[in-house]
Amino acid sequence: MDATSAARVRASGVDQVVNGFAQAYSLDEGYRIAHHGIALMSPENWQMQPLAVKIDTPVGTSPCAGGSATVLEENGLKVTAFTVDHAPVAPAYGYRFDYKGRSVVVRRRYDQVRQSGRSLEER
Repeated sequence: MDATSAARVRASGVDQVVNGFAQAYSLDEGYRIAHHGIALMSPENWQMQPLAVKIDTPVGTSPCAGGSATVLEENGLKVTAFTVDHAPVAPAYGYRFDYKGRSVVVRRRYDQVRQSGRSLEER
């Protein structure tokens, strides 16, 4: 992502969350720009762009059935969303970030990944 592009937040129903973050941090944005200067804290870098993630699962299957999709791949960064059980929220996603041979996973509970019998590489 270049320095002037909006952060893209990808998940189903995320519009309200992104707008809430924008409202919650609106004062902080002004403070940080005043403190660090516009060259470091450009207003364009504070903008988030909500984009929906859709992971198809077979008809009659739970939206937590274990699907995955690449939601971002640019500048060496790959972000993969995968379905997770986060009842009563459905669909719900975890994310895997791959960059320069390293990976980090952000999800609700690791033990559910192990219990599913499938590694993230299989998703």
